[in-house]
Amino acid sequence: YDLMFEHYLKDVGIFSAGVFYKVLTNVIYSNQALVDIGGESYIKTNPDNLQSAWLLGFEAGISKRFTELPGILSHFGFEGNYTHIQSEVEIPFFQNGVETQTVKTTLPKQAKHIFNAILFYESNKFMARIAGNFKGKYLNEIRSSAGPDHYSWFDNNFTVDFSSSYAINTKIRLFLELNNITNSPNRFYMGQRDRIETISYASFRGQVGLTYTIL
Repeated sequence: YDLMFEHYLKDVGIFSAGVFYKVLTNVIYSNQALVDIGGESYIKTNPDNLQSAWLLGFEAGISKRFTELPGILSHFGFEGNYTHIQSEVEIPFFQNGVETQTVKTTLPKQAKHIFNAILFYESNKFMARIAGNFKGKYLNEIRSSAGPDHYSWFDNNFTVDFSSSYAINTKIRLFLELNNITNSPNRFYMGQRDRIETISYASFRGQVGLTYTIL
């Protein structure tokens, strides 16, 4: 079920808000278990299905150009959106290979909080945008034989990106793109945030170049 409201602003702006509810069946998730093969212990990862799950969410977004402001400020604008999602699934818990109970948790790979915010400048020749992107923690991997204290979680992640371009003439445009400027890490933990499993840094990446329009 979806219910959406949209209000269109001047200069191609828009404000939107909505709620949605979904019931899911046979959700595929990644299950990890410790198995004994020939007297050796191995970690086995395999896809499995959950019988049922649900999620309830709220989202809001805005795109606004400040054309009513004087001078250079009229070239600025803002875009933003936020999504809040509550979800629940029942995970089987096994002891000695036998399901003994179920544990309620959030939907795998589904963050509760997601938002993006963009401040931009646009003129006839020059464009620049800086964007912040946030994705809250989410359940990454289920370990049904070990229990919730050993589930793998992906931690909160916030990145900052920048892009700009300049039109040299009607056919040639110079552009610059920078991603993950703050070098935000990818951080996985087991059950609790202070029990880090892995943390990696990819630094920022970027590209600069020229585009040429043939027609």
